[in-house]
Amino acid sequence: MTIRSGVAALATLAVLSVGAGNVSATAGPPGISDASSSGVITAPTDDPADDLRRSYEQKAAQAKEKKEQRITQEDREAAAARALQDGALNPLMVAAAADPAAPGEAPRYFSHPNYANSPLPDLATTPGAETVVGNPLQDRLYATDAASDVLVVLSSPLTDGFLTEFRTWNQANPDAGLASAGKTFHAYVLRPTGSGEQHTVIFDSGALTVPTLTDPAVGEMVTWPVANLPVQTGDLVAWYGQGIPLDVDTGTDSVRHPVPAAAQPIQDGVVDLADGASYPVYPQDRTYSFAAATAAPDQTTISGGIRKFVDDLTTPDVAVPDTTTYPGSDYYEIGLVEYEQQLHSDLPPTTLRGYVQLNGGTGEPSYLGPAIVAQKDRPVRITFRNQLPTGLDGNLFLPVDTTVMGSGMTADGHEATAAEPGMVDGQNPMCTVTAGDGSMKIGMVQNGHCYAENRATLHLHGGITPWISDGTPHQWITPADEGTAYPEGVSVENVPDMPDPGPGAQTFFYTNAQSARLMFYHDHAWGITRLNVYAGEAAPYIITDATEAQLVADGVLPGAADTIPLVFQDKTFVPDAAQLAEQDETWNSQAWGDEGDLWLPHVYSPAQNPGDASGVNAYGRWAYGPWFWPPTQNVEFGPEPNPYYDAACDPDLGWCEPELMPGTPYNSMGMEAFMDTPVVNGTAYPTTTLEAKPYRFRILNAANDRFFNLSLYQAVDADGVTCDADNPTPVAESTLEACTEVALNPAEVEAALTDTTVFPTPVAGTEGPDWLVVGTEGGFLPAPVEVPAHPTTWVNDPTVFNAGNVDQHSLLVAPAERFDVVVDLTDYAGQTLIVYNDAPAAFPARDARYDYYTGNADLRDSGGAPSTLPGYGPNTRTLMQIKVEAPTEPAAAFDLTALQDAFAHQADGSGVFESGQKPIIVGQGAYNSAYGTAFQANGPLAGLVQIFSTALTFDRLVDPDLDTTDASTIEATAGAPFGTSDVNTRLTMNLRPKMIQDEMGEAFEHEYGRMSGFLGVETPNAQAGLQNMILSPYTSPPTEILDGVELPPGMEATPLSTADDGSQIWKFTHNGVDTHPIHFHLYDVQLLNRVGWDGIVRKPEATELGWKDTVRISPLEDTIVALRPIIPPVPDAWEGLPNSIRLIDPSMPEGAWLANTTAQEAAGLPIFAFNPDGEPIDIRNHYVNFGWEYVLHCHILSHEEMDMMHAQVVGIAPEHPDQGVTSVVGNGRNRANLIAWTDTSKNETAFVVERRVRGSAGAWTTIATVDSETLGVLGYVPGGGEATGDVLEYRDVVGTTSTLYDYQVYAVNTVGDVWDYSNPNLNEIPAGGGFPTLTLDSRGGAGQPSVTTVNTPSETAATAVAAGKKRADVTVTWKDNSTNETGFLVQRSTTANFSLNVVNATVASPTVSLTQSLARGQTYYYRVLAFNDTHQSAWSSTATVTTP
Repeated sequence: MTIRSGVAALATLAVLSVGAGNVSATAGPPGISDASSSGVITAPTDDPADDLRRSYEQKAAQAKEKKEQRITQEDREAAAARALQDGALNPLMVAAAADPAAPGEAPRYFSHPNYANSPLPDLATTPGAETVVGNPLQDRLYATDAASDVLVVLSSPLTDGFLTEFRTWNQANPDAGLASAGKTFHAYVLRPTGSGEQHTVIFDSGALTVPTLTDPAVGEMVTWPVANLPVQTGDLVAWYGQGIPLDVDTGTDSVRHPVPAAAQPIQDGVVDLADGASYPVYPQDRTYSFAAATAAPDQTTISGGIRKFVDDLTTPDVAVPDTTTYPGSDYYEIGLVEYEQQLHSDLPPTTLRGYVQLNGGTGEPSYLGPAIVAQKDRPVRITFRNQLPTGLDGNLFLPVDTTVMGSGMTADGHEATAAEPGMVDGQNPMCTVTAGDGSMKIGMVQNGHCYAENRATLHLHGGITPWISDGTPHQWITPADEGTAYPEGVSVENVPDMPDPGPGAQTFFYTNAQSARLMFYHDHAWGITRLNVYAGEAAPYIITDATEAQLVADGVLPGAADTIPLVFQDKTFVPDAAQLAEQDETWNSQAWGDEGDLWLPHVYSPAQNPGDASGVNAYGRWAYGPWFWPPTQNVEFGPEPNPYYDAACDPDLGWCEPELMPGTPYNSMGMEAFMDTPVVNGTAYPTTTLEAKPYRFRILNAANDRFFNLSLYQAVDADGVTCDADNPTPVAESTLEACTEVALNPAEVEAALTDTTVFPTPVAGTEGPDWLVVGTEGGFLPAPVEVPAHPTTWVNDPTVFNAGNVDQHSLLVAPAERFDVVVDLTDYAGQTLIVYNDAPAAFPARDARYDYYTGNADLRDSGGAPSTLPGYGPNTRTLMQIKVEAPTEPAAAFDLTALQDAFAHQADGSGVFESGQKPIIVGQGAYNSAYGTAFQANGPLAGLVQIFSTALTFDRLVDPDLDTTDASTIEATAGAPFGTSDVNTRLTMNLRPKMIQDEMGEAFEHEYGRMSGFLGVETPNAQAGLQNMILSPYTSPPTEILDGVELPPGMEATPLSTADDGSQIWKFTHNGVDTHPIHFHLYDVQLLNRVGWDGIVRKPEATELGWKDTVRISPLEDTIVALRPIIPPVPDAWEGLPNSIRLIDPSMPEGAWLANTTAQEAAGLPIFAFNPDGEPIDIRNHYVNFGWEYVLHCHILSHEEMDMMHAQVVGIAPEHPDQGVTSVVGNGRNRANLIAWTDTSKNETAFVVERRVRGSAGAWTTIATVDSETLGVLGYVPGGGEATGDVLEYRDVVGTTSTLYDYQVYAVNTVGDVWDYSNPNLNEIPAGGGFPTLTLDSRGGAGQPSVTTVNTPSETAATAVAAGKKRADVTVTWKDNSTNETGFLVQRSTTANFSLNVVNATVASPTVSLTQSLARGQTYYYRVLAFNDTHQSAWSSTATVTTP
């Protein structure tokens, strides 16, 4: 790419943004987006690997700089402390908020939490059972200090208990200036640090103003209630300010005067009462009318809240298959309904949406049900009926942010607002419900301007499924009688051999062509996936196979009776009205639900506050682009005037609302939603009783956004004593339940009260049994893995690039990951265990406000929750209780050796992994035990990708049986045991570079400036100082193009034998801060390794080997996966499937601007739309052939819809047409040969007509490319002649020639975006180009070359010249014989058979040479292949060169 001056002044890191709002801003030209923070641009060198290394180093420096600038909990607490000092009220002070906001009004972004907790326990003091510390409250000599503010510390210490209120006397005085009323003070609780007279300010009330007297002449007591602040013996009560009556020359109160303003006590600060300069003792005895009331722990009663471990664990209902309606398949009718279910006995029933079997089973909906159990290779057919309520009742009972892609306006709605721009209200967007019951929206749905909120589909997560049944975002339906012009998504296709189910229903076909594993089915509707799943639209799906059945039959794995599914989620439940008023005043109970219903964040609380001297918002949750670096400028809806701003407020005298607030919608989603209550199998904090024997747990993380790090720990009772056989009567908590807690290190818990960066961990020695992991979401592992209990730890070495990432853990389960584990309880009879979690949220950068544990710090001053009480929630660490009782019959310990032996390689190939799983793609030493292979564990052939690699040479599995010459026996004999490739059979594949960017200024969304995340691609041969990262949202031209691997009917996958079968290796570069669980639809992937930007290689964890459909990708690392998109088998009766052809953005009109880069550049504004080569482009909404359409996305569901999802285009070859007899028609110059054929394909985009002289063996010549009328939206250029009829005949006018011709016709299918993005005034894209495409044809069966073939380079040559005493420059050249390549892979070795010292390098097309600096006096061998986005050629001939 050549950087033109007009572009260089405007663009930055390429973020392709499409949709209604497509304008944003970042700083810096495209050629220097990866410049170092110093601004120095590093010129490219001739060494691509060195350029790539330098590029990573510069990106890492930028990312680490931004990480260090990230707002922390310490920053928020400091801002909260300053706000208290400046006059804000501490959240623990029980007082009504001033001017509370109501639903539909602007949220108070800077002075209200806007974040609710599940119902919290209430502490009430027994009447009269209180202790008062302080002085009698009465009139005194003076009603107030008048000269200046004073700091007064009461001499009497507090005792263990809860502070319930401060008390003062409001004394009258004829001179109002000398009265108590109107004066302001702060009340404090000081805690000794143990060092001299130093005290930590554990509580600052904020500014308290003495009220006006009821009778101006009569004094009265004033109480200042506190929400049960835990205090301990030795704490002191103090106050600072004026307004407290006093006597002089008597008393013991310690008075400090004058106190410099800078030394005023501040929340969490330290005051040293021995510091005479800051706190000089005033030499006079005084007594103040000030006191505090406390209640001892045994003088309080607790009501409300959610008690832990009072409800039993349940298991999901199991669907009952109909095995007769469709012989050879299991059939289910699944309805989606709205219902209520009590998820905890302390909560009222919760409104939910979920599934119910309509043709059997219980017939009643239940949470996480019905689970479906299937058999390998036996299809499941489903008729899905959307039976949700319609009209007003069809609105979701959760806040729907209709600015999220696909959740708001339709194409008609966008046209309506374009015609009447005055309708646009950025803070109350069309289709959004913020106040009232939502009835206004129903009219907008009925007139076609808004999508309905009762849309749904089914996605079988992890299923190898035909695209029409994958349940992708555009395959949603509404209920049959919903009044809408948009009753279904644009990609809905029913199963061909099932009856049309009619409106409000669709049919699905699941092949189950995969090994035994736990999957789950859930909603995937465009724009509301996270909401529907949170509302309950998810259920387990289990595949069984013969391998698993044999393990159970042999007693190697526990049987069905001892197998328990555990589905972990997190929820927050709407609290009562009083708690809502304190935490989330704009929650719309009328539309979204009352106490016990599901709560969800709906206010975009910015992390920044430009009105605070620190720039920090104490209540902030997510960064706001216009106030971030680099700032997101020119957003469509930028900062707005803050209606709570008071121009008369003096920030030097008190806390003030800032002048501006975010221009985000009042009802806005955030970047994540971390809830406070764990729910397991649909029960909050469940308990279960198991016998002391081995169990098998099938674990699924079905949480929207939260990771879980699961361990088993021994429980302790209320006295901290282990709950085991030696403690037969454990002491109960106040909930009357015993053994609810895990013993945390008390010193760490204490330190975390004042320093939330301290991360309390369980006491060593209290660990429970290990997890014995046998499988993941991809089925069984190559070998069982023992995973002990272990707290989360982080990489804390500042010299490595991935510092801050999580390193050590126990069973780490990201959203959508699954684990198949055995837990042996035989040694734990009489004990109580806790399923414990301490995964940070966010992951890995923990926010202490989302880490709920017993005894945690009270974080209400920064929008968090109060300290969690023993036995109660909120608690995200103690998830489930397991009581272990002696078995009815003594149980033998689990036989680990037998399990390991079953998984190990067997001489006959019958080991669990080698026989039961598809062959891996890349050979690695970790698989040797499973295959009996000899793959390297270290060295250049270890199957590991380096940070600078652009290709990988690797050993692979080989199947000797596939070498047989008898094709009829291959299917019967192919399979394990496998061998190891040698120098002649190993493979080399170029890497497909992918990108992830989140939470950086470049990746904020452009409509409102909210945090976002993007997937993307990295430009070929990334170089320091150039624009390498091309990011794009879901509604953009597709960049992931795959050639589907089609196996013969009944054929199992065989080892990879060619690098050009459609398999790919993807290298994800992550320039951000969050770990993302990326989920791949259609296929599983093999995780090869991770590599830090500093070059440190990290092999997969043992529990990540084998096959995965969800992979954790962490910041400042590259994560490399190998994939093989094997197409699922479909019935012959279907006669193939059509392509998915749709608009890029179905919510926008055809032809609408998705990115008007030309106008942006002309206006001097930043540009964001680029093609994969980094060329700027304009994008209009147009139809694209997505082939078999799937997606890949982050399975943090908030990220998926904000906007970390890409379409995947999978190309399938069309069926070959049946060619008829060629006849002669016409006479003379009009004589023509009429070629006829029958179209047998559903997915062709054109037919190619070719001819050659009859009887010759010469090459065929294309005479026409005839568009398919059905799929003619793709704009092919036809050849000569004319097409007639229904595109089944073609006239080749031959006139009077006597030459006779033979003809052939074949079908082609071109997938991907074929739009011509070339524009000489904007870019340097060749005519007709822009985005990758793939063309497949129907000739494969005839042995003809595919249109997708990339021709092999030729005339490879190498020359060398001396370039110094020790170095020589070697230049290798070749001839390009292809027109569809995007680059070349050049391979060098020191041996002619390329067995040693293999080095790969790639160069972008059209370059046909490469120069390398090498040692003198050596012989080198070179060969070259060409590649494009989906295929690569064979190797060229070898060139040999000896350096002088």
